[in-house]
Amino acid sequence: MSEVSRKIIKQAIKGTPEAVETIYNLIAPEVYKTCLRYANSNTEAQDLFHDGFLFLLKKLNKYSFKGSFIGWCKVVIRNFILERFRKNKKIIFVEMKEEALENMPEEQEIPQDATEIMEIIQLLPIGYRTVFNLYVFENLSHKEIAKLLNISEGTSKSQYHK
Repeated sequence: MSEVSRKIIKQAIKGTPEAVETIYNLIAPEVYKTCLRYANSNTEAQDLFHDGFLFLLKKLNKYSFKGSFIGWCKVVIRNFILERFRKNKKIIFVEMKEEALENMPEEQEIPQDATEIMEIIQLLPIGYRTVFNLYVFENLSHKEIAKLLNISEGTSKSQYHK
């Protein structure tokens, strides 16, 4: 466990401020990227990260000290985000409207950097964006996505295809 020591995690579970800060500093860059992929904006991503980090601290005692700590944190935050979206009925699987299509770049436009790619992903309706993130970035199958989002496998495939 080279990312963060068992001792630091156990101290963070007890609420030691220095340990919590160490974990925050370690995971913030990578976990924030996860939040940004699911959010509509930087502001929403910051809110998701803040609330997700507090949720993560409550779940630290569930970490089994196996595998990547940052990877585990990303999954906890992702699940937190999806649950929040579900509770707020934010994930709606709908057809993309014409005005949304007009905001999408032309096929020949190729994003130049990660920021442009993130901006394009954020233009997608929440249902498309969620399935896209889970399939492309989280490497989940449509069957796994369907189970996670409580939708049919066909709906997952349809949202990704569109």
